[in-house]
Amino acid sequence: MIQVIERFHKIMEIVAEDPEKPRALSELANALEISSPACSNIVRTMTQLGYLHSLGPRRGFVMGDTPYFLSRLGPFRKHLVEPAMPIMKKLEAELNEFVVLVTDYNGNRQELIRLEGNAMVRVSAAPGLRSLLHSSTGCAMLAYKSDAEIAEYWKSHSDDSNVFRVDNLPDLMKEMHHIREVGYCMLSPESEAPEVLMNSSMSVGFPVRENGKATAAVGVMLPAMRMLNGNRDKVIAAGLRTAREIENRIN
Repeated sequence: MIQVIERFHKIMEIVAEDPEKPRALSELANALEISSPACSNIVRTMTQLGYLHSLGPRRGFVMGDTPYFLSRLGPFRKHLVEPAMPIMKKLEAELNEFVVLVTDYNGNRQELIRLEGNAMVRVSAAPGLRSLLHSSTGCAMLAYKSDAEIAEYWKSHSDDSNVFRVDNLPDLMKEMHHIREVGYCMLSPESEAPEVLMNSSMSVGFPVRENGKATAAVGVMLPAMRMLNGNRDKVIAAGLRTAREIENRIN
């Protein structure tokens, strides 16, 4: 076997033992019995491809999203993916925009379905978004956890950046309660000035409940300019309807 593939496989085996446990570069290098610089080259490429996720300088590496994304049509959440796929395709055709179905995997946002639409101007999102606090779909799922669960999640993720730009639990809870009230999470530019809208995107996450819990979310992402002239209501109505249709299929 080619040596670099053997080393890639060994790193994946180590990380897979506990996907959320940070592994230091030195730990991986020692396991491979190679120098840290040599190991760094392999780890850097694995991170770029999404097999590993860097937690930041000297904070280590955990399992990336690519292994889960590549197996999304396999046994992982297959009971959700199969019935949801035709419904998501219908949403993509209706809106002609980027649409996605995600799930909550051990407190991280994990993509199951990604359909990018055929619009001439489109947005793209990296599948590597991990924390639920980093996206509209993640927040849509988080909001439907109990207040105690939200507080516990904030306790372990409060040092991360978040889409609401809040720095304390009470402010986060206000955002969570608002999502529950309206039934979705919308992230939009702070200004409606034309030059801002022209260069910004908007995303909306709609919770999908399974046995009473929001275990997944439908997401729509599009250029902010396309939410004007009544299109906002169309997007929200379509997203809510899609989430309910998926719920009816899986419950």
